[in-house]
Amino acid sequence: MKNKVIGIIFATLLAACASDEPPPGDFEQEPAKTGKSLSPADQSAVKAAADEAAKNVAAEAARLQAQQAAELEKSRLAEIRVAEEKAEAEAKREEAQAAADELAAENDARAREQASAREAMAKQAEEEAALLKSRANAQEKSRMQAAREKAARAETDAAARHEAENAARATREQRAEAALETEVANAAPVDAAVNSAGMPAQEKSSGDTQAESAVANIEDALDKASDVAPIPEQKAARKFNWQWLWVVLLVVAVGWLWKKRKSDQKNDNSTADV
Repeated sequence: MKNKVIGIIFATLLAACASDEPPPGDFEQEPAKTGKSLSPADQSAVKAAADEAAKNVAAEAARLQAQQAAELEKSRLAEIRVAEEKAEAEAKREEAQAAADELAAENDARAREQASAREAMAKQAEEEAALLKSRANAQEKSRMQAAREKAARAETDAAARHEAENAARATREQRAEAALETEVANAAPVDAAVNSAGMPAQEKSSGDTQAESAVANIEDALDKASDVAPIPEQKAARKFNWQWLWVVLLVVAVGWLWKKRKSDQKNDNSTADV
């Protein structure tokens, strides 16, 4: 707007200078029209007025120019201030973005560390579980092996005991059979001799009584022994052992009778000799 005003003023001055007619108030040209001349005082006043008007125009132009320069400087300073504010805001924004990026990076790093720690803990837990499982399996295997070995030893011991008992029983049976055969073989001629010699009835009854007493004592002892709880391995063979028990008992009784009669026979022979 001010530039337009200044341009209008300068255009007016140029138009006034280029015109053939003097501007209003210029009385130096009046004599040419009126045919009268101005006095020097009037000319000086007119000149002074013209100079004053020119000075005023120049002063106004300078003022307007200075005002325009001030406004330009003010606008330039405003632009500079706006640019500085923009730069400062941009710097703050960049700083805030950098801080946000740094915080995000720290959060990501912390999250990765926590994830790796969780994975490590899970892996360690799996390893511990596998180790415990392997230890439990090893212990179970060792227990099973020990149980199998114990069962095998028990079976071996039972078989050995059974074998030993069978062998002992067979040995006893063989000895009993042999003793029975021997006693029977030895008692047959003695009985025949005693019967032929005619032992007194009182001695025979005495020997029979003693034999019966011995047999009764043996039977009582065997009955007491039978009251004892049998060994599980001997339950199956008890019936068979009782049969042989009577055989042994008979052998003992026959042997005792044979010895008794032999002793009586010697006594009789010695009495007859006397």
